Formats: sequence, C-alpha cells, structure tokens
Amino acid sequence: MSEPDMSDRVPQHERESSSLEPTNDDSAHSENVSHLIRRSTRIVQKPSYLQHHHCNNVSSSSCKYPVENHVSSSILSPDYSAFISNISSTNDPSFYHHAVKFLEWRATMDGELHAMETLQTWSVVPLPDGKVPIECKWAYRIKHNADGSVDRYKARLVAKLDVNNAFLNATLNEEVYMNLPLGYGSYGKDSNMLGFNQLASDHSLFVKVSGDSLGCLLVYVDDIIIGGKDPILVAQVQTHLKHHFKLKELGTLKYFLGFEIVRNDKGISLSQRHYALQPLKDTSVMAKKPVSLPVTCPHKLNKAEGELLEDPQFQFVSAPRKPHLLAAHRLLSYIKQTPGLGLFFSSSSSLKLCAFVDFDYSSCPDTRRSTTGYCTFLGGNLISWRSKKQHIVSRSSCEAEYKALASATCELVWLQALLSFFQVPITQAALYCDNQSALFMASNQYSNQLADVFTKALHSPAFHSIVSKLSLLNIHRTSS
Repeated sequence: MSEPDMSDRVPQHERESSSLEPTNDDSAHSENVSHLIRRSTRIVQKPSYLQHHHCNNVSSSSCKYPVENHVSSSILSPDYSAFISNISSTNDPSFYHHAVKFLEWRATMDGELHAMETLQTWSVVPLPDGKVPIECKWAYRIKHNADGSVDRYKARLVAKLDVNNAFLNATLNEEVYMNLPLGYGSYGKDSNMLGFNQLASDHSLFVKVSGDSLGCLLVYVDDIIIGGKDPILVAQVQTHLKHHFKLKELGTLKYFLGFEIVRNDKGISLSQRHYALQPLKDTSVMAKKPVSLPVTCPHKLNKAEGELLEDPQFQFVSAPRKPHLLAAHRLLSYIKQTPGLGLFFSSSSSLKLCAFVDFDYSSCPDTRRSTTGYCTFLGGNLISWRSKKQHIVSRSSCEAEYKALASATCELVWLQALLSFFQVPITQAALYCDNQSALFMASNQYSNQLADVFTKALHSPAFHSIVSKLSLLNIHRTSS
C-alpha cells in the first residue's frame, strides 16, 4: 500500500508554524492551546488481567459493562496487536472547531490552504449579485505508519457540491462560487499509463489484464493499494508512481478506509472494529449492556406510532420518534458485543458461485411494499449482500418473490462477468429461494435459507445459526 506524499508542496518553515487562527467561537481557547495539547509523561500500565484488551474506551472500574470485555488481541500476533493498539489510541476530528484547538491540526490546515493558493485553485472576490455560494468543509485524517504509530496529520478542504463531494484541485468547467473556509487567511492531461483501465462499476479501481498477469490499483484520494499476481508488474507500477510522485510505502496492507486487514496461510480477515467502536463513543451506548440480537422479534417500525423525540438532532429524519431511537440504540448495543466481527475469505475455498434470496411480503406497514434480501457466496466466502425495500407494491406474494429472484439473478450475472474479467474460473452457479410456490426450488429447505437474516427479525436460535454460516470471523474475540 502506497500513498502520494504532497507535503513537499509546503515549505518547511510553513509546516512547522501556523498562521491559521481560531475563529470567534474558539477565541477563548487560543491562549490555552499549549495547555490543551500537553500530555502527561506518566507511564500508565494496564492491570495484568487486561494485557490483551484495549482499555482506552471505557474504564472497567467506572463502567458496569466495559467494552474491553468484548474486544481482545490475545489471538493476534504481537506485531499486529501493537498495530491495533496504536490506531485505537487516536481518532480523526469530526469538526473544524474541534481540530483548530490543536497545533498539529492547525499546522496541516495552514499547509493545505497555502498549497491551494500556490496551485491557484481559487481567487478571492466579492460575491456577485444573484450568485449563491456553495459551502465547504474540512476533512481530517491521521496517517499511520506500518506499525500503527502516527505518521502525520492530514487535512483536506472539500467543496459540498450537489453531486458527490469533489476535492478542490479537480478541474471545473463551470464558474463556481464558494464561501471562504473556516480559518482561511491570505497567503503571500490524464493518460492511461502502464495499460491500466478504469472499472466502470468502481471508478476508483484500475485494472490491467495481460495473459495470466493481473494487476489492480485502488485509489482513494491520496491512498493507493497496489496488488496483483505478478510481483514484477507490482514493482513496475511502484517505480512508475515514484517517478511522478513522492510516495511513502506502508508495506503490507493492514488498514484502509476503516478496514483492518489480517492475512495468513488460511486466508484474509477484514473487520471494522475501530470504525464500529466510534459511534459507541459518540453516543451513550458505550456504557450500556450489550445485547445478542440486533432487533427484537417481531419488529415493525412505522412513521406514526410512538412519542416524538423532544430533541430530534440525534436522527436526521422527518419526524423521529422514541421507538426509532430505541431501535438505533439496540443496534449499537449489538455492535458493542461483537465489534470485531468481520468477513473471512478462505484461501482454500471452492469456486462455486451461489446466491440465497428471500423476501418479506408487504413488510412495510406504511407503504405495504415488500423487502428483498439476498447474499452471494464464492465457495464459502460471502462476497455481496443486500436488503432493500422493493420499488412498488406487489399485488401478491408470487409477484414479490419474482422481483426478489430477478434482483438476485441480476447480481449473479454481474458477479459472473466481474469474476470472469478477473480471470476467476467459476465452476458452477446456483440460486436458492425458500418459497415453496417456486416449483423448481421446492426441494430447498427453509433451515438452509441464509437470506432470511436480510429480510426479517429472527429469534435467537435462527439468527445465530444463520450468522454462523455467513463466513464471518471475530479475530478480536475474548477468551470468554
């Protein structure tokens, strides 16, 4: 995994100092910045019984249900355990008013604004009459070294366009006016290189196929993953990128966009433990008792029943009610019990492609629309899944079933084409549905229907039985 390092655009003296000042809301803190970022030099030791647990979330002495009871590194290698501990000790700021209190973030924002002006990204002008400016925001990320320690702090300025967020150094063909970013102050042809083609289904993925050689380049802003069957091709790509950019190689992939990646001879494990714990920290759920089911059974929510919330800021819907908030809290309580649960891709799996599809007829009490759910496997590896309300009301359960089968069939066809492109030889493709009215699938047993978990609330035995068959693995499980 590599990333272009653009820090050389900013002079060294600009990176070591900051001309960026807090706004009015933070003026009271400007004189106390050094106090805010001062850290204790006292060495804190974990109790011996918690040496393999991450305890920087909730103290076991002050919380009845500490999260470290459910997150452990005891089965991880020492190196990866240290990596996990390091990335868990830092969090990206969510807002400018939080980041500006710290000198590290003020310095990197200062450098970003300087680079924007150096590249002549904008011109500061009075807003013409009749023009409506768009808003902008700061996006923050802490970049980690291969061992998980902090490498540097990065801030990017993002324009909030009507389409997907576009970074400001993209070329715009229209005249666009944007409000000045918080903390702003005045400062003194793409080509298809190396034969890579951009994937139509994912514009951030570039692929090169030549005979038996396959190379992949996954790009997200300034993070790059390079992979492939041929190590010579991978080395060529790295050499080419180094010629055009200043790259920092981070070694074997361990962390990307909130995913923690672990690999060994048995396969690859992907989890979002660090990402999953973040909403627990942001709410009052971190200290609550975990639950074993994400939803209660039976479970039906509608827009009219229940008391309206006095403070609706917790949920961004038109009229949030107490049952909606309780359902969200229950889901977070379930995540607290298994934050390390993730996907496992076995290195010895077969190449049979199969899909399980289910539907819940007229499941929405407000619209009477049905729900489609399906999951697809390559061998024993879960590679795609979906749970979605159907677009229109079905007049019968057979019609709802037909729509669900059509959606799952399209997914199978698309996956076959995609895997064929990546030179994966599919040995067999199959589709499974549990509705007994489907004659061609009448022999399929209900107990084997894995898609049920995507369409309805289930009781504990059925729910845990299905989850155990979804190729999931919790590498952070505790010994208990």
